[in-house]
Amino acid sequence: MLLLAIAPFLFALSITEIDVNVSPIFYIGSSPPAGYGGPSPILQTFGASLVLSLNDRWYLEPSIEFFGTYYEWTGGTDPSTGRAVPTTYDSGAGFFTVGSLIGLQVGAMFPVTSFLSLGGSVGPDFMVRFPLELTNSSTLSVAGRGPATSYFYSNLRFLLPETRFIVRWQVVDAVGLVFSLRALYPLFHLWDGEGLPFTDQFSAAFTIGFVIRVGGKPAAAAPAATTPAAEPALNTEPVPAPAPASP
Repeated sequence: MLLLAIAPFLFALSITEIDVNVSPIFYIGSSPPAGYGGPSPILQTFGASLVLSLNDRWYLEPSIEFFGTYYEWTGGTDPSTGRAVPTTYDSGAGFFTVGSLIGLQVGAMFPVTSFLSLGGSVGPDFMVRFPLELTNSSTLSVAGRGPATSYFYSNLRFLLPETRFIVRWQVVDAVGLVFSLRALYPLFHLWDGEGLPFTDQFSAAFTIGFVIRVGGKPAAAAPAATTPAAEPALNTEPVPAPAPASP
């Protein structure tokens, strides 16, 4: 609904670049109950984004990334009595979950040299997750998929504000490399009532992407207007009178 609401605004902006990227996302902390879950996972994502220029420096960047991982449900069929925690395939209770991270970043880039720029951005990410396990039919796996889905979307657990630090290297006029350090913050711990530390589900990521400029090399700046040549100065010295004719 949010994307539909802002779509007319996005199309009104000029699309200047397309970014195709990969990113390992590291769960800094996972705090499952005793006997559940596994080590903090590393989510490998693949995604793309559009860079919409607001002016020469500021931009708006909608993005989408896809990933997959295993979760395990720690309670019964009631979402209020358990949690969905990352786990491993060999736990026997896990279910594969397909996810998508949809972001909308506002940022700015500052040129350092003719080919190197530094910048940053901030904005919300929406983590959409669907348990789609088809191979693990254990009782624990089947029973946990419904409550886990409710858990993912209750208390705004799908909302993760994100910040980025960006380094951009312009390889050629139409192609650049972008390196980003990212952090995703689980602010929903402020109101979800679970009493978990802030490090639970706090994530960091390193992204490398190829940026392809749409429309090729930007137009060169118009040359400065030339100053018209100065007209030769007029001779203002007095002309001597002709000598009188001799008699």
